Amino acid sequence: MIDKKTEAVLGPFPYDRSVLAKAVQRSAGLGARGVVLKFFLSIPKSESGDRELAEAMKETPVLLQAGYDQPLQEPGTLPDRFLWGNVSPGNVKAHAASKWGMPLPQLSAAAYDIGFVDSFAQDRFPVLELYNDHYVKSLALAVLELALNRKAQITPGESLKFGEKQVALDAFSQAAIHFPKQDDLAYIPLVDFLGSAPLPQVKDRIVIVGFDAERFQPIQTPIGMVRPHRVFYYALVSLYKSLRPRKN
Repeated sequence: MIDKKTEAVLGPFPYDRSVLAKAVQRSAGLGARGVVLKFFLSIPKSESGDRELAEAMKETPVLLQAGYDQPLQEPGTLPDRFLWGNVSPGNVKAHAASKWGMPLPQLSAAAYDIGFVDSFAQDRFPVLELYNDHYVKSLALAVLELALNRKAQITPGESLKFGEKQVALDAFSQAAIHFPKQDDLAYIPLVDFLGSAPLPQVKDRIVIVGFDAERFQPIQTPIGMVRPHRVFYYALVSLYKSLRPRKN
């Protein structure tokens, strides 16, 4: 997480994308399964930094997010390879996705996957959303597919399956999530992650790079007000625990 400690060293967020490139490269060097960049990367920054990030994304699978709900710019374009499937007319089983926040074309081209991050309820998370008459993955679904190393089987509005494990979906293709008893997320500050200390716990894990400074406005959840990137993590953990294979 980019937190108070990180900002004290690197300065206030947002950073040039060369910093994100270093996080991706560090993750790859530590043997991570992949990286989630929990930021909207829709506006160009420095040409060198954007290029450096795109190059770093070739070293390990990188998942990007889309779906910003404040139209401060022209909507971007989601490449066709990230569309999940056609929607039957009159039989829509998902909420409409926000059309802003699409990653820059050069970053989309290098991305392993792109998922949407719209949130419509306190106690459930979208699996699919609706974008231009197509279903698209939520970022949570994209992460689960990478974590479980297989494609999901989805019946919109009914179920999400990974092998023999499944969770029920509501009429809008959302899955129920369960929060921990308290907001006690432990993480590695980004400034420490970018150092040289060995981090064996990263190997074969998915690294989520997010923001957790106090000025990040929290949102209401069943366990009180929680900052959004923590909510995303808790939702992922809840769904992963329900869907991971049984150990022999």
